[in-house]
Amino acid sequence: MEILQSVVTWILVNFKWGIFFMCSYLLFVALGNILPRPKAKPYPPKTRFAIVIPAHNEERVIGDLIRNLKAMDYPQEMVDIYVVCDRCTDRTPQIVKEEGAVALIKTGGEQRGKGAALDWGIQQVLALKGKGYYHAYCFFDADNQVRTNFLQVMNDHLNSGHHVLQAFLDLKNPRSNWITRTIFVEQRSTNFLWHGGKTRWGLGNYLIGTGMCVKGNLIEEEGWKVKSLTEDLEFSLKVAMKGERIYWVEDTRVFDEAPMDLKTIWFQRQRWAIGAWRCFFRYFFPCLFQAFRRGSLRLLDMALYLTIQAYGVFTIIFGIANFLNLVFRLVYLPADPVTAFLGTFFVLTYVPSGIIFSRIPLRENIPYILVYMGLLTSLGAIEAFFGLFRVGTRVWFHTPHRAKLDEKIKL
Repeated sequence: MEILQSVVTWILVNFKWGIFFMCSYLLFVALGNILPRPKAKPYPPKTRFAIVIPAHNEERVIGDLIRNLKAMDYPQEMVDIYVVCDRCTDRTPQIVKEEGAVALIKTGGEQRGKGAALDWGIQQVLALKGKGYYHAYCFFDADNQVRTNFLQVMNDHLNSGHHVLQAFLDLKNPRSNWITRTIFVEQRSTNFLWHGGKTRWGLGNYLIGTGMCVKGNLIEEEGWKVKSLTEDLEFSLKVAMKGERIYWVEDTRVFDEAPMDLKTIWFQRQRWAIGAWRCFFRYFFPCLFQAFRRGSLRLLDMALYLTIQAYGVFTIIFGIANFLNLVFRLVYLPADPVTAFLGTFFVLTYVPSGIIFSRIPLRENIPYILVYMGLLTSLGAIEAFFGLFRVGTRVWFHTPHRAKLDEKIKL
């Protein structure tokens, strides 16, 4: 009992400072939304794009995406669409060809998953066209739909000197059921609380898997050689450590399909958590070292982001310690009004400010806002906890896609 008392006391005294620091960091980033939004200068179409789409058995949705991309407000002769048909056993390759895109058929290889498919696809494109033919590469998931101004907006940013770009990510099916409505609240809030705030402060962002655009020479030098299950985050870290800033682009949008059942959400987010932990163990100290060596706030910010998984685990351990202390009355700690006030202030302001900044309609979304605040925020900590013990997992969890674009969304 004495050992338990010592451990609980140490956790209660020390962990609160880490939690306090992380809450302060999150609030600081969110406050960036009060600053004006940066915009790129418009340019005439100058950029030749290669669009690369990894697809594993996506016959339900791939045709919709290709038709969407071919309807872009951008000269079609400056755009080529490549679909990496990764071990497909359905009609995905046939549909790709029927819709006028290039089907790159991947049938083998030791590595599986999206990262391996992207790297293989990029090498095939280079073999077909050679280095330097494309000025930039764009990447989408097979279930996406895209605003028709996407390529023009990316052209503007690329010609303004921005080399790595991530588009505003929204939901394709926000009204399918209560799960997608709750994810809509989370996603829309995060776009502003996190990505929007970092952009306005002049910090770097990170890529989030789809709606990405990267200058051609970066892709041709790097390929997509990543080892974690979150290939987008790992690639972000690699280019950030080379001095590139990742820009969050709010002038266009990509619409992604949200999972419609809890099982799919769990497996999808476990993949994210496992990949984030692998990136933490591999990149945190090199990123932190480079941040101090170069005096780079952007790299320091990237290193801080990598600690969010650890913050989730600390939160759970802190909660368990409080529970044990409540049950067994192990230690008496005097009231700490400052910490109590700041914790309450964070809870009552952070998520609500995201709702306000993102202009989510309140009347129809109040139940889902409450579910988000009570469930999804806690779920993130639980996912981080379980992901830590599965960090060696390399199995890719494929998410099935079937939803159509919500009728209220205009491209």
